[in-house]
Amino acid sequence: MANQPKKYKKFVATAATATLVASAIVPVASAATPSFPDIAGTGYDEAINAIADLGIVKGYEDGTFKPLNTVNRAGVVKFLGKYLVAQGKKLPTYEEATANGFPFTDLNAASDKELVQYAALVKKEEVFNGYQDGSLKPTLEIPRYQMAAVLVNAIEAIYGVDVAEEAKKANFASKITDIKGVSNEAAIVGLEFAGLTVVEKFDPTRTLNRGQFANFLSRTIDYAATLAPTVSSVTAINDTTAYVNFETNIGDVSEANFTVDNNVSVIKAEVNPNNKKQVKITFNKPLVDLTTYKVTVDGVKSEAGAAMKEASTVEFKYEIAEVATISLSKTKFYNGDNILDAVVVKDANGLTLNNEDLSIELSSTSATVDTTTGVVSADAAESFYVEVKVKNGSTVLATTGAVKVDVLPSLEIAGLEGIHIGDLTPASEVTDYTSAKKAGELDTKLKVNESGETLNLFAKDVEGNIVYITPTEGTTITNLNPTVANVAIVDGEFVINTVSTGKASAKIKVDNIEYTVSFDVLANEKVADATLSSTTAKLDSSSNDLSSEKEITVAFKDQYGEAYTSLANVNVDNDTATVLTYDDNSKLTVKSSNVRVATASVDADGKITVARPETNHVKGSATVTVEYKNASGTVVFNKTISVTSTDFDSAVASYDLEIISANTALDADNDANETGADNDDSVEVVLNKLDKNGNIIGQEEFEGDGVALTATTSNTTDQVFLEDVSYADGVATVALTEDALLKLVKSGTVKLTATKGGVAVDTLNVNYTNTDSVATKAVVNTTSKTYDLSVLGGTTITLDELIFGKLNTAGTNYIVNPVVSVQDQFAKVMGYDLEVPGLNTLTNGVEVDASTAVVTNLNNVTNVDGTLSLTDDTKAGTLTIVIPTIVTEENGDLLSAPVSINVTLVK
Repeated sequence: MANQPKKYKKFVATAATATLVASAIVPVASAATPSFPDIAGTGYDEAINAIADLGIVKGYEDGTFKPLNTVNRAGVVKFLGKYLVAQGKKLPTYEEATANGFPFTDLNAASDKELVQYAALVKKEEVFNGYQDGSLKPTLEIPRYQMAAVLVNAIEAIYGVDVAEEAKKANFASKITDIKGVSNEAAIVGLEFAGLTVVEKFDPTRTLNRGQFANFLSRTIDYAATLAPTVSSVTAINDTTAYVNFETNIGDVSEANFTVDNNVSVIKAEVNPNNKKQVKITFNKPLVDLTTYKVTVDGVKSEAGAAMKEASTVEFKYEIAEVATISLSKTKFYNGDNILDAVVVKDANGLTLNNEDLSIELSSTSATVDTTTGVVSADAAESFYVEVKVKNGSTVLATTGAVKVDVLPSLEIAGLEGIHIGDLTPASEVTDYTSAKKAGELDTKLKVNESGETLNLFAKDVEGNIVYITPTEGTTITNLNPTVANVAIVDGEFVINTVSTGKASAKIKVDNIEYTVSFDVLANEKVADATLSSTTAKLDSSSNDLSSEKEITVAFKDQYGEAYTSLANVNVDNDTATVLTYDDNSKLTVKSSNVRVATASVDADGKITVARPETNHVKGSATVTVEYKNASGTVVFNKTISVTSTDFDSAVASYDLEIISANTALDADNDANETGADNDDSVEVVLNKLDKNGNIIGQEEFEGDGVALTATTSNTTDQVFLEDVSYADGVATVALTEDALLKLVKSGTVKLTATKGGVAVDTLNVNYTNTDSVATKAVVNTTSKTYDLSVLGGTTITLDELIFGKLNTAGTNYIVNPVVSVQDQFAKVMGYDLEVPGLNTLTNGVEVDASTAVVTNLNNVTNVDGTLSLTDDTKAGTLTIVIPTIVTEENGDLLSAPVSINVTLVK
């Protein structure tokens, strides 16, 4: 074998062992993405498929996942146990799990054996510790606060990072409003700090369904990409190239990150674009057969910017084997594909050879393929036979034999991407769909009375592009639940005709590809609840008549928590009444428990008036009941208003500043990107006049009779972010300026001072902050870079692309990563808006300017107005980029000091 010509040999890495490596992430073998028929359109399908690919879930025996079923503690134990196994933790056998008794006191010999094994694992790894009495309580549903704790435990068990502690060290300010003092508050904040939850309300006591837990678990797995990289092995490709395999996705690297012994050095290093956990390194000279090498890796950063904690040395043995087999990795090709790219040659050890070092011969029964180049030119669908041989001169070392291949002129559809119900912009359906999906606004539900809505169907082709599917000639539809809804073709669109409530499914076959879609038909809106503008009323029972009545509005809500505005009353001619009848024969009734204390009536607009009776009024308390009955006479809701009637003194004894707006604090964030929150960049206040008993007897008119309001920030430099106090109808408004959104980085208080005749009569503090990101610091990755211009699709690269990155042709992923990252006031990295030309605009709209950057130390590189190319493309070229400043118009210079980056260009 030693005399075999070199180009017919394969170099094999064996017994690769990494030292000085922390706990590794070990992916399990992955089959094709499982096709669960009941997850499409749920919003959890991507997460479910992601964890299914890792072998964490397989679904039920009938092939379904049941994403809406509530998950219990046993289910979570299995989820997390399989996740730990997928990341390299050893699953104990049943005998090992029970060697010292059952892991939890309420598990026994009758328990599910698989549950016992996974329970032992999660307990051993301190992920799931159970209750204080030692029990697991496997059938109990798990609330969200407990889920937070076990996920934080899992992250620490696998990656050695306590995100709750990291959040505490960073003085992380949580935006979640409903977890103060709840159990596992620190764990919930840890999830938020790690980016695994971004909600304002966490609902800690609410339970989860299987889809929701899969979503959280998938995000936890993705979090691994942000952690420090560790090395697992080295695999030689040929005598001058090898892959260094990491446990997480890797960012930019250079040859300086890798050193080799035995007088071998690394002259090039690049991340594998198809598997970012691999870095391909090129050696300066061929490796020697049957020799053991050590590769030392240091300074490598993950794709998210996390650096290695320490250097790691990996040992591998290099060995040569002979050509054994040749095959095609696929037999279906598209116009422009190269069949030779699908050729797989393996050696006697079953390892894949580098085809560039092999003599390959292609023959075909059709002229559709160029047998010299291997390129397919398909004008129409066709099937034919090809044969590929590996040869040494005239000697055939291996052959595929005759292989039938199919070619198509366009990319094949791989499967269903998702659905959206409702109108989309013509010719922009894919853009609308992806935007809605990104924003979490996909609609997969409709109500019975929304019959006729458009069903927009989206698929993915084999290269991952999203395709909008419309009916074509021969399209067939099989409605699986016709008593719930039917899908039909109307004017070239798929249209849903509703029948009743329930889950509807349909099989839609377009161009011989069948899609199974599911959607929910919900009951029509109906009144389910209401809110009152006030639940209290104070009335004056004296002769002062200062506060003789109070008006209260009723805001109806439907069963989905949305505002219900479809009611029309039939009492249009009545000024007031105690019963308001609506056109559907439902009734709103108001009633006072003591009509001498207060009366209650409702007008034609549904406004309730609580008033002091005109005669025989008395001091005391009363309760006004607000009751709504549907057309069947069933009480839907019952609200109460507490009324107090007392004597008011007409003399003003003191003053009280009161906030009357819905929000009580100032937040400079962009209200447009909030979810359901009111505008919170302003507050409205009034100055109440109080009598000697503390009763409100009226309000002072601002700007009248010397009454004014001043606002002062606790941080004096933030005063510029306050607008001048404005007045209207006796109300003073304190607001943040528009600039505050992009510039305000501190939090503090605004002191409001009311003055009358120049005398301060009351003060009130209002908190202010900015929960949106503000650019505060620029970080430059100064690691030396190497770029292959031919891989990047051309012969040039611009200075802007080197600084701010370059996207693939689809505009979805970087093929050149940006070297500049911008951090906000919370020390989080701000993203760039990839849809804005130039790629130097942050997602908050702020443009990052690095125009002061210069190129120097040019060696075999030509620079024409910032466009760089190799002077002689047969040789490598080098240059240095110097960046003195990184500036934004809004935030000034974000760079603490000038930096330089060494760049190598090859082709």
